[in-house]
Amino acid sequence: MSVAWLDFDNDGWLDLLVSSSDYPDNQMLKLYRQNPKTHKFENVTEFAGFNWQNSTQLSLADFDRDGDIDILVGNTHMRLTKEQRAKIPLATAVFRNNVGNKNNFVSLKLIGAGKTGANKAAIGARIVLKASGHTQMHEISGGHGHFGHQDDLRVIFGLAKAQKIDEMTIYWHGKNNRIERFSNLQPNKFYKIIEGKGIFDANTGAAIQKPTPVKPQKRSNKKPKTEEEDFR
Repeated sequence: MSVAWLDFDNDGWLDLLVSSSDYPDNQMLKLYRQNPKTHKFENVTEFAGFNWQNSTQLSLADFDRDGDIDILVGNTHMRLTKEQRAKIPLATAVFRNNVGNKNNFVSLKLIGAGKTGANKAAIGARIVLKASGHTQMHEISGGHGHFGHQDDLRVIFGLAKAQKIDEMTIYWHGKNNRIERFSNLQPNKFYKIIEGKGIFDANTGAAIQKPTPVKPQKRSNKKPKTEEEDFR
């Protein structure tokens, strides 16, 4: 089984994609949308147009660069009977997202400083974004799961109807563990962020904003009074 979190409709809340492999009981690719008001998950598989059986090997990316997440998925025969294999040929599919680009977004490509900072792929970096009173977080990761799940290293945040990004903080994971902050960024843009240098337009290369260095907060040795304080 493979699962993935994605904001398929760019409303600023993560939704859940479930790929339950090839168990011989008609397992299907399923999508569950998080309701922004109740935070309960609703099955929207039919709305999304999925009819994909025995799915495996998910990969998420904005393949058509329109600002929302598309889905690449395969299928498998490993647990199926000979008769079932004959009915379901092995194949690969790309599901293009035509829903998410109705909301605002921002696309980010992070590049670490290499020997003097984070790795070039920025794996391990954490992005905290604030827009219209809503805070989101994404951590860049490499492959995970046992079915070769690897997503695009570009990050897309759904912004719903927000007209600007109030604040964005990058926690680089590397030699210096730099923390850099940016503010008042426009939505519906494709940005490239280079550690120590700033934000650039990913299409033209034009410089957008230099980073504001942030000093890390010192950890307190004081024992927390509650579990909640310990979590913070």
